[in-house]
Amino acid sequence: MIHSQREDEDADQPCSTAAVRKDNVLLTDVFDVRASRLEQVDFTWVCSQNYSRPDALEHANDADHKYGTDPADAPSLNALLEYADEDILSAFKISAETWFRKQTRLGTKINYYQQKCDLIAQNLEGYSRTFCAVFNSIHSTHSTSEDFDEARCTIGTFKLEAHRFIDLLLSRNCSHGLDSELLLAEKHVTSFKHLVELIGFRFARCSNTPISRTVSQLVYASLLRVIVTGHFDLNSLYPYLNPSDSCCHAQMRQSEFLKDMSTSHLLEQKMALLNNMKDYVEQLQLRSSLERLMKIGFDVCRHSCMRALSISALKMNLDKEHKRERIHFMLQHVFILGPYICQDTVTTTRILSYFNLATIAGQLKPETMETVLATCVLPGLCLIKPNPMLCNSLWKVLSGMSFVKRTKIYKHASEIVSKPNAHLANAQQAAARSVQRMLRRLSKQNVKELGRKLGKISARFPFTTISIVLQQIQVYPNMIDSIVDACKYWSSTTFDILVYKIILRFSEGATKLKDDGQHVSLWFSALSAFCGSLYKKYQNIELSALLAYILNTLQDGQSLDLIILKDLVTKLTGTEILKDMSFAQIMSPAFGKALNDKHQLMDEKERVKGRVRLRRALETNNDSTNITTPLLLVLVNRRQKMVFEMESSQLKFISQLYDECHAVFLQYVLFLQQAYSASEYDELFPDVRELLCDYKFEPAVVFHIYRPILKRIEHSRLVSGSSDAQRWHDITCDVEKSLPARLWRIISPEFYMIFWTLSIDDIYVPIEIYETEIKKTQQQLNLVNSSAHFGGMTPKIEELKNRMKELSAELSSLHTTVETNLSRFAASRHKWMNGGTVSLTACDIVQSCIFPRIRISRTDAIYAGKFIKFMHDVETPRFSVLQYHDRLFSDVAHVMYLSSETESKCLGTFMLDTLQQLSRWKCSEIYEKECWCLGEFNSSLNSASCQANFADFIKISYKWEHRLVKGILNKLRSNDYMKIYNTLNLLILVVSEIPKSHHLGVHVYKQVKRIQAGETRGDIRTVAVRYLSLLNAESQRWNRTELKNTIRAGNS
Repeated sequence: MIHSQREDEDADQPCSTAAVRKDNVLLTDVFDVRASRLEQVDFTWVCSQNYSRPDALEHANDADHKYGTDPADAPSLNALLEYADEDILSAFKISAETWFRKQTRLGTKINYYQQKCDLIAQNLEGYSRTFCAVFNSIHSTHSTSEDFDEARCTIGTFKLEAHRFIDLLLSRNCSHGLDSELLLAEKHVTSFKHLVELIGFRFARCSNTPISRTVSQLVYASLLRVIVTGHFDLNSLYPYLNPSDSCCHAQMRQSEFLKDMSTSHLLEQKMALLNNMKDYVEQLQLRSSLERLMKIGFDVCRHSCMRALSISALKMNLDKEHKRERIHFMLQHVFILGPYICQDTVTTTRILSYFNLATIAGQLKPETMETVLATCVLPGLCLIKPNPMLCNSLWKVLSGMSFVKRTKIYKHASEIVSKPNAHLANAQQAAARSVQRMLRRLSKQNVKELGRKLGKISARFPFTTISIVLQQIQVYPNMIDSIVDACKYWSSTTFDILVYKIILRFSEGATKLKDDGQHVSLWFSALSAFCGSLYKKYQNIELSALLAYILNTLQDGQSLDLIILKDLVTKLTGTEILKDMSFAQIMSPAFGKALNDKHQLMDEKERVKGRVRLRRALETNNDSTNITTPLLLVLVNRRQKMVFEMESSQLKFISQLYDECHAVFLQYVLFLQQAYSASEYDELFPDVRELLCDYKFEPAVVFHIYRPILKRIEHSRLVSGSSDAQRWHDITCDVEKSLPARLWRIISPEFYMIFWTLSIDDIYVPIEIYETEIKKTQQQLNLVNSSAHFGGMTPKIEELKNRMKELSAELSSLHTTVETNLSRFAASRHKWMNGGTVSLTACDIVQSCIFPRIRISRTDAIYAGKFIKFMHDVETPRFSVLQYHDRLFSDVAHVMYLSSETESKCLGTFMLDTLQQLSRWKCSEIYEKECWCLGEFNSSLNSASCQANFADFIKISYKWEHRLVKGILNKLRSNDYMKIYNTLNLLILVVSEIPKSHHLGVHVYKQVKRIQAGETRGDIRTVAVRYLSLLNAESQRWNRTELKNTIRAGNS
């Protein structure tokens, strides 16, 4: 290199002769080859000898052999250059200036390298002394302040680079703490950005070194202490920790190696750093580090240390006085923990209480609170043992929300629970198996024991438990009572989730009909019955939500949900509309309190409690609206439109559903009349004109709703100065304007109002039933008296005596009330009819009053018959009972086909009462007393004598009977289902009165026998068999000669 530089520089200096050039080259070659070996060479000798270039080189090699090859023994170049003075250089014609310039440049270079070597030596000495001081401080048991002072002095004296020193210490002390290194760095490092890079790359090298895979926990602890000082944050160090997030995410997608923390080492550096954050949770950004791990799919909450860190952070913030500013911080950790927050039940309870207060105070949005409950608390119940305290705290928060918001929470929580989470899924499956085993063993004998176990499981796994219980009920309805009793130990939250699941099951869209399209599905009827039993037994369950659901579905035209309302009202209030009732049950509205209490299905206290609860649920709906009246209006609307809007082609099913809707309507109105006082009931509904004109309701329905109001007004309108007289007049005018004007040309509005206002208890006393009950009580008293000598029977005797007194006094009171009413109504009978012929009057009464009224209920059917008898008894002007019966027997056969099953039974009840009255008049003594004395019978029949008149009546009665039987036979010959079924139902009810004549009975028997033999529809065949058995029993009393003998007696 020196040779090449010299040649370049010599090229710039021109020489006159070639000899000088030759000698210069020769001299520089000597210096170049053995510069460090020629200190003792005789320079003058070399110059005096006329050696060529090869000879000079050879002479230099000889000098090597002569003086040795050891560099230490070789002469230095400085010694050699001392002989090169100006004379020598001039002798060889070398420029002294050029030569010394080269010598200066060469010396500078030599001295520079010499100083560099000296600096390295000094640095080594400084590093050594600093290392010793630091190691003494690490391993010494005494105070290390002096050692650290000496180390800092050494760094300053030798001007050492702290970055390089820290890196050397890190490579040495990865198994010890870094307090000393970081302390030195804090004093001497000016840019901590480079320190972060040093530590980060050192961590990366440690993770890639097989022999140093792990880093001591002391290192992490020391590092966190420096981070807390604020020189750099944790996020700046995180990217250097191995493996990278992208690598972890890629490997996690390929395999599930992160599911088991004991076998995962890929996140060891990051996890180890987080594990040491326990003492610095408040100062460090723990949330951001946890969120980084969560983004790559790592379930940090399954790691116990990570949970402890977040819970510690929550506890610290809960213990502070000023927590308002820390709500956001606590929410972050709550969402990071997720369901695992419930593993610390005390902290969870405190958080629920605090968040609830914050929500009420407006510091926390309600939506945020709902998210906490849905994503953290409810799913976390399955991770802990049953904890009643936590369940109560949870319900305190939930109960302050509307049911709509709670359903959103339950829906979100159920979705989280149903997700394929390994830990939660295993627990859910185990709970499901346990619940199934319990339900298989559940019975009335072990309901207490298994109910407790079921309650514990439901506290942890409410969604799983409720789903299995509902499935069991839908398949096995006979387990409803046992399951309802087993729910005794459920928490309020579990019951609320149960209501949500029930409503969800009803609204899922599953078919509520069987495949035949004629019957309600088993699951739907079972679940409806379960709702009734459940709400009857447990008083604190959400009821308004289910009622709101029923209202909404009815408004949407889903009439089948009326069955739910029917079961609820039946179980809660004890009010039930039976399809098949005895005569005593039909006449129960005419009973007094003493007789009526015996026929009740429930105790009076339970009935009152159920009414109050149902009323409160209707009035305090979730959106603070009273749905009492809207529900009634929707019921009536569905009743009227059901037949026209049903998509089913099965007339039988439509008829049954119509009957169900009508029964629920009667049941609901009866509940309202019992649950509200007279004044409160009066304020519930719109006025009569609005119901008739705006809502287009049938008059029979409107008057059935308004009857308690009209009866109260009618009783008080005669009192002087009463405002009810004016209101009665207003209502009468509204009715008159709402109905066709043609009707008022024949009957008066006063008669119409009286007919629809009165009920059975106003005009009739069931004397036979009272006498029968008094007779039974007397027999019981006699039986007890006969056993009184055994002792202990005195209270029973007194009870029976008191009951007999109550029944007798009540019967007497009812007699007085009915007689007073009949006298008052009889006084106004002259205002009932406006004009027209008696046949038109009879036609309008039958079509506008009788048939609409008897469709309401079987009690109203009896009332209609009794009211017609009352009109006959008081000799109502322009009313002929003969014309009435003639019109009735002409139209009744057509009405049978236009009726549903329940309406046909109501018609049969009415016809039975009517036929019984006609049969009673077929006795000559009674006829003479009740009919012959009246002018109508004298004017319409033969008035020559009572016998002649009676004979004419018998002829007319036979004519009516023949007309009715002929219409019945025509219906039985048809193949239409409703004609046959309704006719058979009517025949069963009137079998004791129709047929009375033998030849008519034979025709009916043959026709029904034909139906029994050839009918393929099972229900019709069953009804036919029943009627034939009843007809066979009644056939012995058929009269073969009654008509002939009666006519002969009349002619004589």
